Amino acid sequence: MSYKTNTPFYGHYAPVTAVSFSFDNTLVASGSGKEDQSIVLIHTCSTGSVKHRAENAHPFRVNQVKFLPDSSGVVTCSDGNNANLKVWSSSLDRFQTLRGHENSVLCVACTPTSSHLASGGGDTTVLIWCKSAFAASPATDEDPDPEPEPWVGLRMLRDHNDAVTALAFSADARTLATGSSISNIHLYKFNSGDPMLIQTLQNTEPVFSISFSPNNTQLAMGSHKSIKFWDYVHGNLIKNIFNAQSDNVLSVEYSPNGRALVSSSLDGMKLWNADTLGESDLSRASCYRFTKLTRSSQNLSITSRTLA
Repeated sequence: MSYKTNTPFYGHYAPVTAVSFSFDNTLVASGSGKEDQSIVLIHTCSTGSVKHRAENAHPFRVNQVKFLPDSSGVVTCSDGNNANLKVWSSSLDRFQTLRGHENSVLCVACTPTSSHLASGGGDTTVLIWCKSAFAASPATDEDPDPEPEPWVGLRMLRDHNDAVTALAFSADARTLATGSSISNIHLYKFNSGDPMLIQTLQNTEPVFSISFSPNNTQLAMGSHKSIKFWDYVHGNLIKNIFNAQSDNVLSVEYSPNGRALVSSSLDGMKLWNADTLGESDLSRASCYRFTKLTRSSQNLSITSRTLA
């Protein structure tokens, strides 16, 4: 078992509130902010250096940052009533503001093909966005970073009665899951951006995070100290892990091979065996390698833990 801690990633002037890996694991995007300013940075993983920077990215703190799966850009969302959802170019020098939510945008999700976005707000709505038919020109030698493709609003979903706090698309992009700050998890059949509500999972706890397994058979949910695993196709609760963490489970995410689930809270991160639905025995898990993103008041560090 070996550990490696990279040099902290500096560049923020306010608490770091959102982090995300690029899909090729070479870059890290991070967002920070407080009442009057916010910053979005893209760091190079290998060196920790700042590759791209956007000052005053939003009027308030950044709630979430996501790389588009096709690496064409970055999506950020924020508190506040204006300019609270943006799609950035890959170099953060250009952006498109997506307007539609009446107040803070709390979460965002992308389809695996990068063709659609979903955003959830404190106004209880979910907005569906799609790339316009008038797409930007492809990259050329003269302009290797073309304008981001224009996005347009497609649908508004009003099935929640409280703030929408979690969103996720299934790996096959056929299902959209939405979770609220009180309890509901809605499942939509996502057909070319025309969602149809097909099921509501019977849940009585706030939903802070959700993630589909890569094989599209399970849905993991982070709540107040607990993690729930659902057979979402049939609407059955498989297991509820009470006291999985000592605080709210703010993030859950399956590994690409579906064998592990990582969860995070204010007390740190845990790795779970997705097959047995129990905490992984790290001393014997020879196949796991995970990377820890540590958020502090003004910097970011990455800890790689290789288990052998």
